[in-house]
Amino acid sequence: MLYLICGSDWQKRENKFRSLIESLLAKKADATLFNIEGEDWNEEQFEELVLGQSLFVKKYIVAGRNLFSNEMATEFISQHLDALADSSHIFIFNEENIPTKLVKPLDLAAEKILRFNKVRTKITPTFNIFLIGDALGARDRRRLWLSFANALQCGILPEEIYWQYIRMIKNMLTVAKESNLDLLKLHPFVLNKTKKYLNNFSISELEDFHHRLVLLYHQVRSGRRDMGIGLERFILEV
Repeated sequence: MLYLICGSDWQKRENKFRSLIESLLAKKADATLFNIEGEDWNEEQFEELVLGQSLFVKKYIVAGRNLFSNEMATEFISQHLDALADSSHIFIFNEENIPTKLVKPLDLAAEKILRFNKVRTKITPTFNIFLIGDALGARDRRRLWLSFANALQCGILPEEIYWQYIRMIKNMLTVAKESNLDLLKLHPFVLNKTKKYLNNFSISELEDFHHRLVLLYHQVRSGRRDMGIGLERFILEV
């Protein structure tokens, strides 16, 4: 009888390997355990375990680790899969990788195959969308371009970037034109940041930028322009 434990998750494989052996030994108190490592594999010993019948040991369990890392062991197992499957003794192999040529034969020969592979989770990059407006307020073209490119890479749509530009320009125009800033009810952090950014623009420039962005929006809505390309041009002209 043959059991195969395989996969890329070493810890789960090892835990299952040990627990299975312990469970079998508990059920078969008179069974003898043979531990065989791939690097220490001995053909004569293994052949005796697979093909021989001991007069003194009624049942035994053969626990093999990394046998497929040994070419000679792999070849021997390949040639004797039927004997392993039909044996009245129990063979348990703990392997990370299965040789391609043995995948299907093992599926047919093994009593049970337990696979433990590490789950690869997709890491989605995160992006602070407020960096987009800050780059515009700082009038730093390099930062503006990098924040635009990074935002797109993180899955932020051009339309979302557009509204960050609009928000920043509107805030600056509102603060610039309002004499009583208390009426704006802006958060102190936002207000102070906006006042600092106002040093980088004249009101006429901000009005021009706002006009161009609104025009871009309507052109995109009518299908005459692409939002992403339009924003790239806007960045280059800030």
